[in-house]
Amino acid sequence: MKNGFNARGLLGLQLLWATFGITWDLAFLDLINLQQEETLYIICDFSAKILFSSTLMLSSFKSMEGRREATMRHIEEGSKQKLIEELRHLLEQKERFMSSVSHELRTPLNGIIGISEGMLSG
Repeated sequence: MKNGFNARGLLGLQLLWATFGITWDLAFLDLINLQQEETLYIICDFSAKILFSSTLMLSSFKSMEGRREATMRHIEEGSKQKLIEELRHLLEQKERFMSSVSHELRTPLNGIIGISEGMLSG
């Protein structure tokens, strides 16, 4: 299904083009009068305009949908990358905080343990 046509649409397009030729042949062989020929050409012309404009509109909608999906994928990828970077930054901050807190707690605790051992020994 390329350019908005499927097998059914192609068959309709072929029938539409054949109708122009059939109308010309019928008029050339004097099987229809001038008014009938004009009516058939108007119907064929109107049908062709409807078919082509609807095909253009459908392919336009499909291309807009494709562009929207590609943009959304790009935004999602960007969001994922940004989220990964933010998480890495937060992990680094957590590690710095934990090392700082552990150092700040370790020094006084070592002092308390030393004083406690000194008091227990005598």
